Amino acid sequence: MLEDRKSDQDEKPVVWLINHYGGRKGTVRSERTWRIAEGLAKGGFRCILISASHHHIRSEEIANNEVETLVSEPDGYEFFAVSTRAYVGNGLDRMRNMHDFYRGLKRIFLGTVLPTPDLVIASSPHPFAFLFANWARKRAGMAIVLEERDIWPRSLVELTGTPAWHPVVLLFDWMARRGYRGCDAIVSLLPNSEAFLRERGLRGEFFCIPNGVGESEENSENETIPEDVCAWLESADAEGKLAVVYAGAMGPPNALEQLLELASVDAGEEKPYRILCFGDGVSRQELASAAKEKASGFLTVRGPVSRSIAKRVIERADLCFISLRPSPIFELGVSPNKLFEYMAAGKPVVFLVNSSNNPVAESDGGVSVEPYAAKELDVALRRLAYMSEQERAEMGEKGKAYVEENHHWDQLGEKYVSVARTVIKAHGERVKS
Repeated sequence: MLEDRKSDQDEKPVVWLINHYGGRKGTVRSERTWRIAEGLAKGGFRCILISASHHHIRSEEIANNEVETLVSEPDGYEFFAVSTRAYVGNGLDRMRNMHDFYRGLKRIFLGTVLPTPDLVIASSPHPFAFLFANWARKRAGMAIVLEERDIWPRSLVELTGTPAWHPVVLLFDWMARRGYRGCDAIVSLLPNSEAFLRERGLRGEFFCIPNGVGESEENSENETIPEDVCAWLESADAEGKLAVVYAGAMGPPNALEQLLELASVDAGEEKPYRILCFGDGVSRQELASAAKEKASGFLTVRGPVSRSIAKRVIERADLCFISLRPSPIFELGVSPNKLFEYMAAGKPVVFLVNSSNNPVAESDGGVSVEPYAAKELDVALRRLAYMSEQERAEMGEKGKAYVEENHHWDQLGEKYVSVARTVIKAHGERVKS
């Protein structure tokens, strides 16, 4: 067993919250990890958020003098960046970056920079974190919670088309199974994933804590909505058209190409809606070109804007939509950040997703349409366009109330605190017995 490095000042239980692609507030595009860190700190834990010094989710680079230095944050948690190499794209250097992070975690764990954790929460943008958690437990005997954000390697196979025999798929499968067997509990974002995880070896407790939204502290007063976006919003309003917005990733899993099929529905007839998609991804250029060629009358595709500007554009839209390419993996459920952001803004949502859960239907906060059913989608958009503003506002308010009750980080943070306390207590009792 490793010697306990907690000082007399560490009266609070120490939690290592590990996410390769995590970061401090305002420095990464995803909020989940620092929101969890905030919640744990408020709940009485000494929470240390640990991420890689270089990764593609960062919107702000870490200063060299802050790499592998424990930094206190105003919201009560601490941050530590493990030194890793930079990379571009999805090639070998990205895998090397993952391995840098794994080796760095082991080196830090064996060193004296950070206090020994009572609990390790290992989050899975990839399962190297699971492998580290198992290794660390054998040396120090702490409690382990795995956060399963993506179902590895099933997400890789079903959503990206990677062959099941690919070495990375086989490696990730081995890591994930080892992690499931060795942890005290799993926190999954997907509500219907427990049976699948138990089939793959999970013996510990199962908890579901989905994605959520919190109070935004982004200040966009000094940012201006791009002229072309302003013109689009003003044009839709002047023409009395329904302003439909999508903000997010543009890759094959997002299934945005199905919007082009709307051009063939009642071809030649003026549509009562306009659709604006902004974001980035491997499909953006192709989608933008196809939209100009086939659907210029109603579909506009452009590059990304900042999160704060995106929020302002969504606020000016009449409704939003989210789509995902059908996949068997969605039988486990979905928890898209963007969906909850739309709903939190009080916007009705068109839900183009086949999944075992459906927050839009549960909240009555929009309409659900089968993916790739262009005629049904056109009918739904027309129905929403012919509604009064008051009717659409009431629909959006239902979705907003649902998110505030079920997906706000005030509540989700408290759930994480409860999970941490439960797991640490149960683990301690097992050790004593």
